[in-house]
Amino acid sequence: MSLLLRHPFPSDTLAAKITVPAMILAGDQDQVVPAAHARRLFDALAGQKSIHVLEGAGHNSIQEHPDYYHLINEFLDR
Repeated sequence: MSLLLRHPFPSDTLAAKITVPAMILAGDQDQVVPAAHARRLFDALAGQKSIHVLEGAGHNSIQEHPDYYHLINEFLDR
């Protein structure tokens, strides 16, 4: 993958500087950004945070999961 990406994205380093509330939505069937990567990013976040790994959701189908929009709205209502 490093050969495909010309610019590094040190998400874990940058996440440690984020102090605002953050929510991560991940699909357990995502083959582009595996849920394990989402969990590592979650662990690196400094501020208030939540993570939801949606069962059966893939990278391009996560928005079809029945909880997807509910979780986003719930997060934004806080």
